[in-house]
Amino acid sequence: MVTAGTIRAAPALAVVSVLGDLGIDPAPVLTEAGWSPAMLEDPDRPVPFAAVGRLLVVAAARTGCGHLGLLVGQKAGPSAIGVLGLAARHAPDLRAALRLLAQHLDQHDRGAVATFAEHDTVATLGYRICHPALPGAELIIDASLTITLHLMQALCGPRWQPLETSFAHHRPADVRPWHSLFGKSVRFDAGESTLSFAASWLDGKVSGADPELGRVLLGALRGTVMTRERDLRDEVRRVLSGMLGSGAANQAVVAHAFGMSSSTLHRRLAGLGTSFHELLADVRCEIACRLLEDTAAPVAQVAAMLDYSEASAFTRAFTRRLGCGPAAWRVAARAGQSPASHREVTD
Repeated sequence: MVTAGTIRAAPALAVVSVLGDLGIDPAPVLTEAGWSPAMLEDPDRPVPFAAVGRLLVVAAARTGCGHLGLLVGQKAGPSAIGVLGLAARHAPDLRAALRLLAQHLDQHDRGAVATFAEHDTVATLGYRICHPALPGAELIIDASLTITLHLMQALCGPRWQPLETSFAHHRPADVRPWHSLFGKSVRFDAGESTLSFAASWLDGKVSGADPELGRVLLGALRGTVMTRERDLRDEVRRVLSGMLGSGAANQAVVAHAFGMSSSTLHRRLAGLGTSFHELLADVRCEIACRLLEDTAAPVAQVAAMLDYSEASAFTRAFTRRLGCGPAAWRVAARAGQSPASHREVTD
């Protein structure tokens, strides 16, 4: 089971800076949110993902600012994702930069995944929180998509704008700050939080990229992945969470993300008592339960988002794991009847 995880402290520094801009003393906000001064001494320090959510919630309440997440994202900018953002700036083209982001976001943020998909003439880049019920999830989404917007403009040029921006949270009372930042094509109450743009951008070269520096940074990222202590099962689940919906969530692609062959990944997972297909089923079930309970997406749309060939295949798989179909599960969950939980089948 993927845990709430950690995130680099850099975004929290942006929260403190925004509080100062709004004339609010950050000290009592940090105290109320349970933050000690030591947690802010190093932007690379890993802090609990949930702690950042609490800080944003308290800061929003103290300021009364409904678009605080947008302000934090603007203040943080692409530098908030550390060496990963720098590596993306030196990728050979936009497609390579976004694949890098999707595969290695956990270098910065282990509470969410980046999603990247190509569908005919449209591509999407998104941010998916692993546990969206955490306090402050909506504010984290706003900040993250704002950082993503500025990263895309750094990679493509300042005039780049998304075709549409979708937010997996309720429509705010005043949408003007969102329209001012992302343009008029903004959608709320969406199943996923994404920026959509013309796929023709993907083959474009990243302005100012240094290919040699890019290779060095990529090697450093992969080396960190392979040498740090980690549970490979959780790592595969995390990568799969970002790939679902792109049609590319297969064993060979996931193995490549870890710098190993498909057979090596199979052998490593077998040694841990699991398999790629079991982990894929786990992640599909986790995301399905979230989408069924927290969005109004039709069952057929949920199936497509999970890369099922048809809705009936999704329904059969879901029923085998949880004992009831997705429609019935949704009704029970919303009625507070505690339907079978995906936690029970993945722990």
